[in-house]
Amino acid sequence: MPFAVIEEDEKVFFNEQSLLPDRVIGIVIPSLVDRRLALIIQGCWHDTAKGDLLSELFRDGGALGSLQTRVQVGFAIGLYGEDIFADLKRIVKIRNAYAHQPGARDFKTQPICDFTRDFVLPERHPKETSATPETDTREQRIERLMRASGLIDLKPLRHRYLRTTEIILTWLSIKSGHFDLPPP
Repeated sequence: MPFAVIEEDEKVFFNEQSLLPDRVIGIVIPSLVDRRLALIIQGCWHDTAKGDLLSELFRDGGALGSLQTRVQVGFAIGLYGEDIFADLKRIVKIRNAYAHQPGARDFKTQPICDFTRDFVLPERHPKETSATPETDTREQRIERLMRASGLIDLKPLRHRYLRTTEIILTWLSIKSGHFDLPPP
C-alpha cells in the first residue's frame, strides 16, 4: 500500500498493519492523521519568541489538543474540502468507538460498520487504472497520487477504512510538503 510516511515509526506500522487487529488499526491510523494535521496547522501559524504559544495550544487538554478540534480547524482554514472533512469526522467517531467501547473489536461492529460504509472518498478517488503522465497538470498529478493504492478489493470494511485513510494521509502529506508530486 502506498501510504505516505513521514516518520520511521509510521513505516514500521504500515509494514506490520496486515498482521494487526482492526481495533489497533482504528486507533493508530487516526493518531497519524492527527500528527499530520498538527504539523500543517502549526506551520500556518506564528508562535511567540519563546515558542510556548503553539505548544500550549496543541498540548493534551489545550485548545487544539484533540483530533476532533484539529479536524474542524483544518477545514476552517481551507486545508481540505467537505468530502475529506466528512470522512475525517467519521474516522474520529471510529477511533472513539474503538477506544471507548470494549465490545468494538472489528469493522463489523456497530456503529463502526455504518461509519465505514458512509465514507465518500473511495468512490471520489477510485483506484487508478491508467495515466498519461506526460500531459498531467499539477492537479492531475495530485489526483493520480490520490488514486494510487495497493488495495484491490474495497468490499471488506477494513479495506474501505484503509483506502479512505490512505487518501487522507496522502492529501495531508502533500499539503505538509512531506510528499513530492510525481513528475509530469
